[in-house]
Amino acid sequence: FDLYDEITLDILNDERQRGTDVHQRTEKKWLGSLAIPFSTLHARSRIEGTFQLNKPLVLLGYHLPPPFTSTSSSSPVDSHNVYIQLFISIEPTLSVLPPISEKFDSAEDSQLLERASQWLKTIRERFPSRNYMTTA
Repeated sequence: FDLYDEITLDILNDERQRGTDVHQRTEKKWLGSLAIPFSTLHARSRIEGTFQLNKPLVLLGYHLPPPFTSTSSSSPVDSHNVYIQLFISIEPTLSVLPPISEKFDSAEDSQLLERASQWLKTIRERFPSRNYMTTA
């Protein structure tokens, strides 16, 4: 998701025509973005809360006061973060599909296939956040 601030600017130069003419320009200023994986929404069917946006280093067109810093010994607090409150749901709820088994016919020796399967199981247990796929 991308969040923009929309501003309408009046650019009519001649004050005498203000009663009869309208000359405006609309600008959109990018405030930040948020990524929510569809797999997360599919698994939960509903997401709600306040999320911090990934904002650019410089918000063009905005003049911000210096960031508020805490007087305690803790680290400084950045008061210029951009937040959005969201409620997202999928209705009706999607059914959970069984995982796809990628087992294909192979001309390899059954012993080799068994060892590859065992290795894959072991490596997935050691590193659960990584995605492995054997091709043997």
